Amino acid sequence: MFIALISITLAFALINGIHDGPNVVATIIASRSMAPRKAIWLAAFAEFLGAVLLGTTVAFTIGHGIVAEHIFTDLGPQLHLLLLGALLSAIIWNLLTWYLGLPSSSSHALIGGLVGAAIAAHGLQAVLWKSLWWRVLVPLFVTPLIGFVAAFILVLILIGLLKNTPPSTGEVLKRSQFFSLIFLALGHGSNDAQKVMGILALAAATGRAFVIDPWMIYASAGALAFGVTWSGLKIVKTINRQVAKVTPLHSFTSQVTAATVMLVCSVVGFPVSINQIIGPSVMGAGAGFRANSVHWGIAKDIFSSWFITIPATSILAALFYLLLKWGW
Repeated sequence: MFIALISITLAFALINGIHDGPNVVATIIASRSMAPRKAIWLAAFAEFLGAVLLGTTVAFTIGHGIVAEHIFTDLGPQLHLLLLGALLSAIIWNLLTWYLGLPSSSSHALIGGLVGAAIAAHGLQAVLWKSLWWRVLVPLFVTPLIGFVAAFILVLILIGLLKNTPPSTGEVLKRSQFFSLIFLALGHGSNDAQKVMGILALAAATGRAFVIDPWMIYASAGALAFGVTWSGLKIVKTINRQVAKVTPLHSFTSQVTAATVMLVCSVVGFPVSINQIIGPSVMGAGAGFRANSVHWGIAKDIFSSWFITIPATSILAALFYLLLKWGW
Protein backbone atom coordinates (compact mmCIF):
# COMPACT_ATOMS: atom_id res chain seq x y z
CA MET A 1 0.00 0.00 0.00
CA PHE A 2 2.82 2.40 0.88
CA ILE A 3 4.62 1.72 -2.42
CA ALA A 4 1.36 2.17 -4.34
CA LEU A 5 0.70 5.45 -2.55
CA ILE A 6 4.19 6.79 -3.31
CA SER A 7 3.79 5.79 -6.96
CA ILE A 8 0.41 7.51 -7.28
CA THR A 9 1.73 10.62 -5.51
CA LEU A 10 4.58 10.91 -8.00
CA ALA A 11 2.12 10.23 -10.83
CA PHE A 12 0.12 13.21 -9.56
CA ALA A 13 3.30 15.31 -9.67
CA LEU A 14 3.94 14.16 -13.25
CA ILE A 15 0.38 14.97 -14.33
CA ASN A 16 0.60 18.28 -12.48
CA GLY A 17 3.62 19.15 -14.62
CA ILE A 18 1.78 18.15 -17.80
CA HIS A 19 -1.33 20.06 -16.74
CA ASP A 20 0.28 23.23 -15.35
CA GLY A 21 3.48 23.42 -17.39
CA PRO A 22 1.73 25.12 -20.34
CA ASN A 23 0.74 28.00 -18.06
CA VAL A 24 4.41 28.74 -17.42
CA VAL A 25 5.36 28.93 -21.12
CA ALA A 26 2.05 30.15 -22.60
CA THR A 27 2.84 33.83 -23.07
CA ILE A 28 6.43 33.46 -24.20
CA ILE A 29 5.27 31.08 -26.96
CA ALA A 30 2.29 33.26 -27.95
CA SER A 31 4.47 36.36 -28.23
CA ARG A 32 6.87 34.42 -30.49
CA SER A 33 9.72 35.24 -28.15
CA MET A 34 10.93 31.64 -27.88
CA ALA A 35 10.36 28.37 -29.71
CA PRO A 36 7.90 26.04 -27.87
CA ARG A 37 10.31 23.15 -27.19
CA LYS A 38 13.10 25.45 -26.03
CA ALA A 39 10.71 27.25 -23.69
CA ILE A 40 9.38 23.98 -22.27
CA TRP A 41 12.84 22.50 -21.59
CA LEU A 42 14.10 25.73 -20.04
CA ALA A 43 11.01 25.85 -17.84
CA ALA A 44 11.47 22.20 -16.78
CA PHE A 45 15.08 22.86 -15.72
CA ALA A 46 14.08 25.92 -13.69
CA GLU A 47 11.11 24.04 -12.16
CA PHE A 48 13.51 21.39 -10.83
CA LEU A 49 15.84 24.00 -9.36
CA GLY A 50 12.97 25.88 -7.72
CA ALA A 51 11.66 22.70 -6.11
CA VAL A 52 15.07 21.70 -4.77
CA LEU A 53 16.40 25.08 -3.63
CA LEU A 54 13.48 27.14 -2.32
CA GLY A 55 12.46 25.44 0.90
CA THR A 56 9.56 23.34 2.22
CA THR A 57 7.23 25.87 3.89
CA VAL A 58 4.29 25.00 1.61
CA ALA A 59 4.82 21.28 2.29
CA PHE A 60 4.31 21.91 6.01
CA THR A 61 1.09 23.79 5.25
CA ILE A 62 -0.17 20.69 3.40
CA GLY A 63 0.87 18.49 6.32
CA HIS A 64 -0.29 20.66 9.21
CA GLY A 65 -2.67 23.30 7.87
CA ILE A 66 -5.58 21.40 6.33
CA VAL A 67 -6.37 18.22 8.29
CA ALA A 68 -6.03 17.93 12.09
CA GLU A 69 -2.82 16.06 12.98
CA HIS A 70 -4.52 13.72 15.46
CA ILE A 71 -6.71 12.41 12.63
CA PHE A 72 -3.65 10.95 10.94
CA THR A 73 -2.71 9.18 14.18
CA ASP A 74 -6.27 7.94 14.80
CA LEU A 75 -6.59 6.53 11.27
CA GLY A 76 -3.38 4.50 11.44
CA PRO A 77 -2.97 2.48 8.24
CA GLN A 78 -6.22 3.95 6.88
CA LEU A 79 -4.30 7.22 6.48
CA HIS A 80 -3.01 5.75 3.23
CA LEU A 81 -6.58 5.22 2.03
CA LEU A 82 -7.41 8.86 2.80
CA LEU A 83 -4.40 10.08 0.83
CA LEU A 84 -5.16 7.70 -2.05
CA GLY A 85 -8.72 9.00 -2.24
CA ALA A 86 -7.49 12.60 -2.34
CA LEU A 87 -4.88 11.87 -5.01
CA LEU A 88 -7.17 9.85 -7.26
CA SER A 89 -9.80 12.60 -7.26
CA ALA A 90 -7.17 15.26 -8.06
CA ILE A 91 -5.63 13.15 -10.85
CA ILE A 92 -8.99 12.48 -12.51
CA TRP A 93 -9.93 16.17 -12.31
CA ASN A 94 -6.59 17.25 -13.75
CA LEU A 95 -6.85 14.79 -16.63
CA LEU A 96 -10.42 15.85 -17.38
CA THR A 97 -9.63 19.58 -17.41
CA TRP A 98 -6.41 18.97 -19.38
CA TYR A 99 -8.39 17.05 -22.01
CA LEU A 100 -10.91 19.89 -22.23
CA GLY A 101 -8.14 22.50 -22.35
CA LEU A 102 -9.34 24.29 -19.19
CA PRO A 103 -6.65 25.84 -16.95
CA SER A 104 -8.16 24.46 -13.74
CA SER A 105 -6.13 24.50 -10.53
CA SER A 106 -4.14 21.42 -9.48
CA SER A 107 -3.78 23.03 -6.06
CA HIS A 108 -7.55 23.37 -5.71
CA ALA A 109 -7.95 19.76 -6.85
CA LEU A 110 -5.48 18.36 -4.31
CA ILE A 111 -6.76 20.48 -1.40
CA GLY A 112 -10.37 19.69 -2.25
CA GLY A 113 -9.42 16.01 -2.32
CA LEU A 114 -7.78 16.16 1.10
CA VAL A 115 -10.78 17.94 2.61
CA GLY A 116 -13.34 15.55 1.10
CA ALA A 117 -11.47 12.39 2.06
CA ALA A 118 -10.82 13.67 5.60
CA ILE A 119 -14.51 14.47 6.13
CA ALA A 120 -15.49 11.03 4.84
CA ALA A 121 -12.96 9.43 7.19
CA HIS A 122 -13.56 11.39 10.37
CA GLY A 123 -16.37 13.92 9.96
CA LEU A 124 -16.31 17.71 9.76
CA GLN A 125 -14.05 17.99 12.81
CA ALA A 126 -11.22 16.42 10.79
CA VAL A 127 -10.65 19.68 8.90
CA LEU A 128 -8.80 22.66 10.40
CA TRP A 129 -11.35 25.13 9.06
CA LYS A 130 -9.74 28.34 10.39
CA SER A 131 -6.31 27.38 9.06
CA LEU A 132 -7.83 26.18 5.77
CA TRP A 133 -9.56 29.53 5.35
CA TRP A 134 -6.63 31.84 6.12
CA ARG A 135 -3.67 29.80 4.89
CA VAL A 136 -5.24 28.15 1.86
CA LEU A 137 -8.58 29.51 0.61
CA VAL A 138 -7.97 33.25 1.10
CA PRO A 139 -4.61 33.14 -0.73
CA LEU A 140 -6.07 30.97 -3.49
CA PHE A 141 -8.81 33.48 -4.21
CA VAL A 142 -6.93 36.73 -3.45
CA THR A 143 -3.80 36.05 -5.52
CA PRO A 144 -5.65 36.26 -8.88
CA LEU A 145 -6.78 39.79 -7.98
CA ILE A 146 -3.25 40.71 -6.93
CA GLY A 147 -1.90 39.30 -10.20
CA PHE A 148 -4.40 41.27 -12.27
CA VAL A 149 -3.85 44.60 -10.50
CA ALA A 150 -0.06 44.26 -10.34
CA ALA A 151 0.20 43.39 -14.05
CA PHE A 152 -2.15 46.26 -14.93
CA ILE A 153 0.01 48.75 -13.04
CA LEU A 154 3.30 47.32 -14.29
CA VAL A 155 2.27 47.42 -17.95
CA LEU A 156 1.20 51.07 -17.60
CA ILE A 157 4.58 51.91 -16.07
CA LEU A 158 6.45 50.09 -18.85
CA ILE A 159 4.35 51.75 -21.57
CA GLY A 160 5.25 55.15 -20.10
CA LEU A 161 8.95 54.28 -19.86
CA LEU A 162 9.16 52.79 -23.34
CA LYS A 163 7.00 55.37 -25.15
CA ASN A 164 9.81 57.10 -27.04
CA THR A 165 12.27 54.22 -27.31
CA PRO A 166 13.47 52.84 -30.67
CA PRO A 167 11.87 49.74 -32.28
CA SER A 168 14.80 47.62 -31.13
CA THR A 169 13.29 47.78 -27.61
CA GLY A 170 10.87 45.04 -28.66
CA GLU A 171 13.82 42.74 -29.25
CA VAL A 172 15.15 43.56 -25.78
CA LEU A 173 11.80 42.61 -24.26
CA LYS A 174 11.89 39.32 -26.16
CA ARG A 175 15.35 38.49 -24.82
CA SER A 176 14.42 39.60 -21.29
CA GLN A 177 11.80 36.86 -21.21
CA PHE A 178 14.57 34.27 -20.97
CA PHE A 179 15.05 35.49 -17.40
CA SER A 180 11.40 36.19 -16.61
CA LEU A 181 10.51 32.64 -17.72
CA ILE A 182 13.15 31.20 -15.40
CA PHE A 183 11.83 33.42 -12.60
CA LEU A 184 8.28 32.17 -13.16
CA ALA A 185 9.30 28.50 -13.44
CA LEU A 186 11.31 28.73 -10.22
CA GLY A 187 8.22 30.01 -8.39
CA HIS A 188 5.92 27.37 -9.86
CA GLY A 189 8.38 24.53 -9.26
CA SER A 190 8.86 25.54 -5.67
CA ASN A 191 5.16 25.92 -4.82
CA ASP A 192 3.75 22.91 -6.67
CA ALA A 193 6.49 20.41 -5.87
CA GLN A 194 6.17 21.24 -2.19
CA LYS A 195 2.54 20.11 -2.24
CA VAL A 196 3.73 16.71 -3.42
CA MET A 197 6.46 16.67 -0.76
CA GLY A 198 3.76 17.27 1.85
CA ILE A 199 1.75 14.26 0.65
CA LEU A 200 4.87 12.05 0.59
CA ALA A 201 5.75 13.13 4.13
CA LEU A 202 2.19 12.37 5.31
CA ALA A 203 2.37 8.94 3.65
CA ALA A 204 5.58 8.19 5.55
CA ALA A 205 4.36 9.73 8.81
CA THR A 206 2.58 6.62 10.15
CA GLY A 207 4.38 5.91 13.42
CA ARG A 208 6.83 8.84 13.12
CA ALA A 209 6.95 12.62 12.96
CA PHE A 210 6.14 14.64 9.84
CA VAL A 211 9.55 14.99 8.16
CA ILE A 212 10.53 16.10 4.64
CA ASP A 213 13.33 13.71 3.68
CA PRO A 214 15.79 14.59 0.87
CA TRP A 215 14.45 11.80 -1.35
CA MET A 216 10.99 13.39 -1.18
CA ILE A 217 12.37 16.72 -2.40
CA TYR A 218 14.27 15.24 -5.34
CA ALA A 219 11.51 12.80 -6.32
CA SER A 220 8.87 15.55 -6.30
CA ALA A 221 11.12 17.95 -8.22
CA GLY A 222 12.02 15.31 -10.81
CA ALA A 223 8.46 14.13 -11.40
CA LEU A 224 7.11 17.68 -11.76
CA ALA A 225 9.92 18.77 -14.11
CA PHE A 226 9.56 15.60 -16.21
CA GLY A 227 5.84 16.29 -16.54
CA VAL A 228 6.56 19.81 -17.78
CA THR A 229 8.61 18.35 -20.66
CA TRP A 230 5.47 16.47 -21.75
CA SER A 231 3.35 19.62 -21.75
CA GLY A 232 0.90 19.98 -24.58
CA LEU A 233 -0.41 23.22 -26.07
CA LYS A 234 -4.16 22.93 -25.37
CA ILE A 235 -4.03 25.01 -22.19
CA VAL A 236 -1.51 27.35 -23.81
CA LYS A 237 -4.15 28.19 -26.42
CA THR A 238 -6.82 28.75 -23.76
CA ILE A 239 -4.58 31.17 -21.84
CA ASN A 240 -3.58 33.04 -24.97
CA ARG A 241 -7.20 33.51 -26.13
CA GLN A 242 -7.77 35.78 -23.12
CA VAL A 243 -6.03 38.61 -24.97
CA ALA A 244 -6.52 39.36 -28.66
CA LYS A 245 -2.78 39.52 -29.33
CA VAL A 246 -0.04 38.62 -26.84
CA THR A 247 2.98 40.88 -27.40
CA PRO A 248 6.42 40.64 -25.75
CA LEU A 249 5.27 43.44 -23.43
CA HIS A 250 2.23 41.40 -22.32
CA SER A 251 4.35 38.31 -21.86
CA PHE A 252 7.17 39.94 -19.89
CA THR A 253 4.75 41.81 -17.61
CA SER A 254 2.57 38.79 -16.82
CA GLN A 255 5.59 36.53 -16.21
CA VAL A 256 7.27 38.94 -13.80
CA THR A 257 4.00 39.59 -11.94
CA ALA A 258 3.01 35.93 -11.62
CA ALA A 259 6.54 34.88 -10.65
CA THR A 260 6.71 37.45 -7.87
CA VAL A 261 3.35 36.37 -6.44
CA MET A 262 4.29 32.67 -6.65
CA LEU A 263 7.66 33.13 -4.95
CA VAL A 264 6.25 35.25 -2.12
CA CYS A 265 3.56 32.63 -1.50
CA SER A 266 6.19 29.85 -1.50
CA VAL A 267 8.25 31.69 1.12
CA VAL A 268 5.32 32.32 3.48
CA GLY A 269 3.81 28.85 2.96
CA PHE A 270 0.67 29.55 0.91
CA PRO A 271 -0.17 26.75 -1.57
CA VAL A 272 -1.37 28.71 -4.62
CA SER A 273 -2.03 27.91 -8.27
CA ILE A 274 0.02 29.02 -11.28
CA ASN A 275 -2.94 29.05 -13.68
CA GLN A 276 -4.95 31.09 -11.20
CA ILE A 277 -2.24 33.74 -11.17
CA ILE A 278 -0.87 33.73 -14.72
CA GLY A 279 -4.34 34.01 -16.32
CA PRO A 280 -5.35 37.18 -14.43
CA SER A 281 -1.82 38.56 -14.94
CA VAL A 282 -2.23 38.16 -18.72
CA MET A 283 -5.62 39.87 -18.52
CA GLY A 284 -4.23 42.65 -16.32
CA ALA A 285 -1.43 43.30 -18.82
CA GLY A 286 -3.94 43.26 -21.68
CA ALA A 287 -6.35 45.60 -19.90
CA GLY A 288 -3.55 48.03 -19.10
CA PHE A 289 -2.55 48.07 -22.76
CA ARG A 290 -6.10 48.28 -24.13
CA ALA A 291 -9.19 47.19 -22.16
CA ASN A 292 -11.12 45.91 -25.19
CA SER A 293 -8.26 43.57 -26.10
CA VAL A 294 -9.25 41.24 -23.23
CA HIS A 295 -11.79 38.51 -23.98
CA TRP A 296 -13.76 38.78 -20.76
CA GLY A 297 -16.17 35.98 -21.69
CA ILE A 298 -13.36 33.41 -21.70
CA ALA A 299 -12.16 34.76 -18.36
CA LYS A 300 -15.63 34.20 -16.90
CA ASP A 301 -15.56 30.53 -17.99
CA ILE A 302 -12.14 30.02 -16.41
CA PHE A 303 -13.17 31.67 -13.14
CA SER A 304 -16.23 29.41 -13.02
CA SER A 305 -14.04 26.31 -13.28
CA TRP A 306 -12.01 27.50 -10.28
CA PHE A 307 -15.09 27.66 -8.03
CA ILE A 308 -16.24 24.24 -9.16
CA THR A 309 -12.93 22.45 -8.55
CA ILE A 310 -12.84 22.23 -4.74
CA PRO A 311 -16.45 20.99 -4.28
CA ALA A 312 -16.12 18.53 -7.18
CA THR A 313 -12.84 17.00 -6.00
CA SER A 314 -14.07 16.91 -2.38
CA ILE A 315 -17.05 14.80 -3.41
CA LEU A 316 -14.91 12.57 -5.64
CA ALA A 317 -12.32 12.04 -2.89
CA ALA A 318 -14.99 11.17 -0.31
CA LEU A 319 -16.42 8.55 -2.68
CA PHE A 320 -12.98 7.13 -3.45
CA TYR A 321 -12.11 6.89 0.25
CA LEU A 322 -15.34 5.07 1.09
CA LEU A 323 -14.86 2.67 -1.84
CA LEU A 324 -11.24 1.99 -0.87
CA LYS A 325 -12.21 1.45 2.77
CA TRP A 326 -14.98 -0.92 1.74
CA GLY A 327 -12.64 -2.84 -0.56
CA TRP A 328 -9.85 -2.91 2.00
